[in-house]
Amino acid sequence: MDKQTRGVTMDISRRAVITGLGAIAPNGADTNSFWQSTINGVSGIREVSSFDASDYPCRIAGEIVGFEPTKFMDRKTARQTTRFVHLGTASAVLALQDASLWKSNIVPERTAVVFGIACPPIKEVADHVASFQKHRFDEPGLHKLSAEDSHSISATISTILGTKCVSMTITTRCTAGLNAIGLGCELIRRREADVVISGGTDAPISPFSFAVFCSSGLLTRHNFPPEKASRPFDGKRDGGVLSEGAGCLILESMAHAINRKARIYGEVAGFVTLTDGKEEFGLNGEAPAVATFSSMITSALASAGISGEDVDYICAHAPSDPFLDRVESLAVKHALGRLAYRIPISSIKSMIGNPVAAAGVLQAIASLLAMRDGVIPPTINYEYPEPECDLDYVPNVPRHNKVNVAVVNSHGLGGNYSVLVVRRLAQ
Repeated sequence: MDKQTRGVTMDISRRAVITGLGAIAPNGADTNSFWQSTINGVSGIREVSSFDASDYPCRIAGEIVGFEPTKFMDRKTARQTTRFVHLGTASAVLALQDASLWKSNIVPERTAVVFGIACPPIKEVADHVASFQKHRFDEPGLHKLSAEDSHSISATISTILGTKCVSMTITTRCTAGLNAIGLGCELIRRREADVVISGGTDAPISPFSFAVFCSSGLLTRHNFPPEKASRPFDGKRDGGVLSEGAGCLILESMAHAINRKARIYGEVAGFVTLTDGKEEFGLNGEAPAVATFSSMITSALASAGISGEDVDYICAHAPSDPFLDRVESLAVKHALGRLAYRIPISSIKSMIGNPVAAAGVLQAIASLLAMRDGVIPPTINYEYPEPECDLDYVPNVPRHNKVNVAVVNSHGLGGNYSVLVVRRLAQ
């Protein structure tokens, strides 16, 4: 049995394949632009333009410039929803188009929507609360609060498509998007859906949200030049870059995809998620975090029936954080042993920053496109090695390399870890 099919005993009707991709990112507001920028090492990090950040310790972010929501939804829907819904819906529309699916050829009762979000639209909610305190029940926009809650992303997509199946939103911080993919696969495997629109979206670039991230110490203070600030695994990294963005995968049962002769990017071979309730941004120490992260990688490979020798690429969580990047490197080494040194591992956050719940989905998209094109995206800004971060990070330039199996890592504050394994289908 070869490495693409090892361990696959599941009924074909229960296997989850990917047939559509949609990406909205700081370095590309559509899937192809995102991918071309990513493999060419083009950063989307700039000075904050959506508000005056001149007195913030971090004054840069991954913003999506020139995005127009009415290209993806009608004006009324755009007016009644907020930016994270705009971005997420756009990614879903792009993914559906890529999969050649729309209202005319989906079965509403068999089409589910599962999205993840980490950061609710605090600015808009705060504005409405302040207006309510002033005007009480005469506040004209009070009814819009229901459109600003976290579930409005899944509800909006379901409404646009007219679906009558599961519609769910996951809020497990940075892992929410990857967890949405995992739940989508479960819906297919339990035969509750034939098609799942799964993804992640976040738009946290607002004065208060940005202040919270700055105060936490998670963000870089390397403000100039902006494109050099996010430097995962590099010895001079000093924190991440907050971003906005969205990503979406169209998941289908293999039987459904084959029956409609869909193009298949790959298969979700394995997925695991776990919350270590004792771990909160390293306060419990490095060793427990490494042990948990490494066990998740091992478990994800086991769930896929794949050995470490089969892994061709690891798309890292690595947000350019001094602690988390080191933990991830140590976890990979602990999980894979000597094999860790010969598996390419890179972080696309070096180019897009950290779009929170969208990050894991965009990593999955990058992994699937690396599989399609045989090109692994680089980790840019890698200049100064660190002794404990000594793996092959594909520094600064892309690498032509066949990818049959890719591992996607994600980690969220509060000790939530998720690992996804995707593989090319056997020819």
